[in-house]
Amino acid sequence: MKKRTNKDSFGEALGLDPEDKVEIELDDTSITSHGTKEDIKEDYIKLRESLIGSIIRSQEIIDVTAKEIKGGSSAMMVQSLSQLIKGVGDTAKVVLELHEKIRKLDEVKEEEKPSEKKTIKTNLNDIIDIAREREKRMNG
Repeated sequence: MKKRTNKDSFGEALGLDPEDKVEIELDDTSITSHGTKEDIKEDYIKLRESLIGSIIRSQEIIDVTAKEIKGGSSAMMVQSLSQLIKGVGDTAKVVLELHEKIRKLDEVKEEEKPSEKKTIKTNLNDIIDIAREREKRMNG
């Protein structure tokens, strides 16, 4: 008689056949740099899509696993579910932190508008313009 393990009951509870093999295909990935600003925007979009997708898929798994646990749970299933729930919470936290960092970057960009920045060149141009106006008034 074969000894039954938590691993077996977990797979059985989810309706998995231990003999089934799942083939996974991965897309080829190539990364191209377009320059800092474009890369940041593109990375933000991809990271956000990935994080949100992970949260949604995890929530679906949580729903199915919670139903199975109600029917008769094993310690391993409960532990797996709690780890998955913690992972969803951690991922959601990363999304919020990402939004906060992007917001702070946008605030810094707004503070550094070129029209508001004074450089030595613009200060010298202002001085020259003032001197010309003064000379015109005196001569004129």
